Amino acid sequence: MSLNRQSAEEGAVIIVLLLLMVLGLSSYLLKTVDIQAAKHKRAQNTLQSLGEAKTALIAWAVNNSVNLGQLPFPDRARGGGYDGFSDCLPSGSRFRKPQSYAFLIGKLPVYGQTSPCVGQQVGLGLDNNEHLEHRLWYAVSRNVVHQYEYLSSDPRSNPVINPSIIHHPTYSWLKVFNHRGQLISDRVAAVILAPGENIGAQTRADGAAPDQFLDEFYLDNQLYANHDYGRADEDFVIGEDMHTVDIHDTRLRKPYLFNDQLVFITIDELLAAIHKRVIAESKWLLRAYESNNGRFPNAADFATATIQSNIYIAGNHEAGFVPFDVTDRCHCMSATQCSCAFGVIDTVTMYRTSGTWKSAEDAGACRSTLKASGKECTCHGAGSCSRTTSSLTSRFVCDAAGTCATQQLTNNAQNVFRYSLPSYADVHSLSAGCLMNRGEVECNATGSFDIGLKAPSWLKQNGWQPYIYYAWSPLHQLQAGVQQGIAALLIAMGEPVESEMKVNQSRPSDWLGDYLDSVENTNGDTIYESTLKRSTAAYNDAVFIVSP
Repeated sequence: MSLNRQSAEEGAVIIVLLLLMVLGLSSYLLKTVDIQAAKHKRAQNTLQSLGEAKTALIAWAVNNSVNLGQLPFPDRARGGGYDGFSDCLPSGSRFRKPQSYAFLIGKLPVYGQTSPCVGQQVGLGLDNNEHLEHRLWYAVSRNVVHQYEYLSSDPRSNPVINPSIIHHPTYSWLKVFNHRGQLISDRVAAVILAPGENIGAQTRADGAAPDQFLDEFYLDNQLYANHDYGRADEDFVIGEDMHTVDIHDTRLRKPYLFNDQLVFITIDELLAAIHKRVIAESKWLLRAYESNNGRFPNAADFATATIQSNIYIAGNHEAGFVPFDVTDRCHCMSATQCSCAFGVIDTVTMYRTSGTWKSAEDAGACRSTLKASGKECTCHGAGSCSRTTSSLTSRFVCDAAGTCATQQLTNNAQNVFRYSLPSYADVHSLSAGCLMNRGEVECNATGSFDIGLKAPSWLKQNGWQPYIYYAWSPLHQLQAGVQQGIAALLIAMGEPVESEMKVNQSRPSDWLGDYLDSVENTNGDTIYESTLKRSTAAYNDAVFIVSP
């Protein structure tokens, strides 16, 4: 074999070997890229699922039509497995017992609540299983769940959830620490956790305990764990993943096995969302009143801070609290004359026990009918019903102001004035000859009743009225920041702070500066802060426009 031929063959072999090496390296790199891409995709899915779960839990609490702000209990392994349903405490359980903490951690419920859970029964409308290897976990503070140690009829069974709970909770809030043991938040209402792949001796059979999903580590010989809430440990940790941690970090005990991810909901975040619901409900009621009456109701007197202090009867107040309980008063001077403005009521009906009205004599906004229950004349404005005979004319007459009276009608105790109210209105403080009858107010003697805004029961039970400031102007003269021509606005108030005016607020109070946080909001003129002004440690008012 010639030297040239041998060299050529050797060169070809080298080229083949190089090609094989390149192919092998390329395959390795492609596999590595694929693995990294898969890890990145899983991480993205996990973060997305955690974010969606946080949003869903806040939405569930804010839309809880029974107990606003309350969160569900977790899904525990009852009967050996996790079924996706929220499992509450047995009736009579006491949170003061350490073993009750075990009811506050489990998997994220997705389908609803099981018996005997009370309140909102719907689920979260969310299931993250398709994107994750394991379902999300969830731990909730004792402050924002139903208290089953009390009967449901006991007011203590539902925690009072309003801004005061931030700094004055019944129990301590949950705490979340970072991977260096530094406190991130000590006002945590709920934690949502995503367990990673099995590590160490974990086995994840259906119904396995929290420590088979959630991890721990030691930093400077201090234990940080996400699975031990059941032992009355209310701390959680955002640790560093075992695949990225510095293995030379001497502060960490080896082996370091941790791959949980978590997000949390602070009570501040939850209340901010609830405040928007409270404002939305208040806006609807105020707008409904204005639509019916052509004006907004007078405000409740903030100086007295009592729910039954109605401004309509105390004077024309254009600023104060929202008048949930009293916007107007109706009064019967006798069994034959009553006064209640049209608009604040839908209709007034006069029921007579003997005789009939003659429909041909109906006038204005009054119409007579004959029903099996009796003879009636119904008015929604000024008008009359009458019956003329040879000897006299009996009438039921209403003027435009809503003052109605009978004329030449036998004074019979069974003759009654019956009032129907708009859907936004509610009745309070009935007295003497006025009472409720099948959803209507019925008066047949001297008496009175108050009409207010039909606020949801949770709004009053949770004491939200002192946290909503209300102002209106019949000439649209209010201003918020640079926005002018406003007819009505609301200001959501937070917990007392050391305000921008350097005032340490105290409530209840007769001074507006103990409620609102800036000179602009408290100086008594018609100009208020902008709706865009951000909260600070010294300012937690939030301005909302009801109607321009």
